[in-house]
Amino acid sequence: MLLDPDVKIVDVRGEIRNATSFNHGQQSFMFIDNLSVIHPNGIARAAGAAVVQRAAKTTPLRIRLRWYCESMRWREETVELHSGDEIELP
Repeated sequence: MLLDPDVKIVDVRGEIRNATSFNHGQQSFMFIDNLSVIHPNGIARAAGAAVVQRAAKTTPLRIRLRWYCESMRWREETVELHSGDEIELP
């Protein structure tokens, strides 16, 4: 997940990893699990959290999400999070 340049990752928790060094300094974090199987039956999994810091706290937080699984082309979606919003991916 790639973040805007004015956003800084200050902490990651759980299975989330800071991936900034893999992305030429662009603030980013990731979750990788190559052992589990994803079933389309509504089972949720909390992978962890990324704590970010930014100066413009009243503006939406924009995150570029990219995901893929075995035998599928990667997908990408940019979302803007507003305070109190929930998101749903296509």
